[in-house]
Amino acid sequence: VNVWVTADTSEVEKTDDLNDTVDYAHIIDIVKEQMAIRSDMIEHPAKRIVDAILPLNKVQKVKVEVEKIQPPIDASFGKISVTIKGEQN
Repeated sequence: VNVWVTADTSEVEKTDDLNDTVDYAHIIDIVKEQMAIRSDMIEHPAKRIVDAILPLNKVQKVKVEVEKIQPPIDASFGKISVTIKGEQN
């Protein structure tokens, strides 16, 4: 799983205080929690992760890529991935 977050960092740039930015440890916990839920399709946890991160304080955009290594496909692929994006309105 790869996660990209676009956040408003203007406040934390001045204060150097975790309360004024995105808590990346919390994002890691969200990813672990969502990936622990069984899904047949990789789009499903990717969307759940986006939906859980997007409402966090200071988050403006989220992009989540979920990779499936050695997919069960009769073809020569090392991995297959899906990327889901979300943005605050």
